[in-house]
Amino acid sequence: MDLTDFQATLSEHLRTGGTSFLTDIPCGSGIIHLANVPHETWKPGFLSPNPGRWNLPEQPSKYFADDLTTCMAELGYWPEAKPYGRVVEVWETTKQFQVFDVTRLPGDLRQYLYEEKDPSRKWDASHVLVNCINGFDWADSVGGIYAPSASGLALNTGGMCLSTNPTFGNVKPITQHTFEEYDNFIQW
Repeated sequence: MDLTDFQATLSEHLRTGGTSFLTDIPCGSGIIHLANVPHETWKPGFLSPNPGRWNLPEQPSKYFADDLTTCMAELGYWPEAKPYGRVVEVWETTKQFQVFDVTRLPGDLRQYLYEEKDPSRKWDASHVLVNCINGFDWADSVGGIYAPSASGLALNTGGMCLSTNPTFGNVKPITQHTFEEYDNFIQW
């Protein structure tokens, strides 16, 4: 499968499956964000306009995970290289909202989303997905993308990530601390 085949197949699945690819994130769900900056330069509410795996340029999103270990793995930290001096943000969902659930895609499409290793093209398929989703009327109800952790898939450790824009009002910050303050609680 190449990117053109991926886009055509994906578009057909989204056209025929529509909202079957959506799932609800419950109100009150705890989520974690690891700000990969020194505590001294961390700014509350910072939202980067840069593209990522699940967001396009100039569509700011914050990437959350269901646990701190997944956040760390996504940023290349391991038990031997912990993110000392970095900020751990704890957030909570403020309401139930729908997200596009990548796990509901057929296996061949999910695999294609994660298989590109070339840094200059690694998000091409993901960006095709975001653009395809945006082309449907039901996209107005989508508050983010919910997807398996790329590092979790590569390492067989699991973990889920949520990409959403906090200005939508779906999430709110609860607390933040340096990684050192959480280090004793991490289960490796």
